[in-house]
Amino acid sequence: MKKILFAVMMFATTASFAQIQFGAKGGINVSNLNGLDVNNYQTKATVGFHVGGFVAIKLGKLALQPELLYSTQGAKIDSAGTTENLKLN
Repeated sequence: MKKILFAVMMFATTASFAQIQFGAKGGINVSNLNGLDVNNYQTKATVGFHVGGFVAIKLGKLALQPELLYSTQGAKIDSAGTTENLKLN
């Protein structure tokens, strides 16, 4: 019982000193799709972007950092002289 009480007290003490920080992420993606070799398709890489944000919650010596990220992916598909863009978000 003493160990459980000690653990609860330590968490309560640590949580009281919590610091919260917000931040943003962003950048450029270069993506390609493999495994589309049906009917002699050729794929080429496409350039996209990613953007998002995070929250860093410091709990003493530990930290918790949830994030949300939106990323564009895809490829250019060449088949029989035609080119199509395949976009995945």
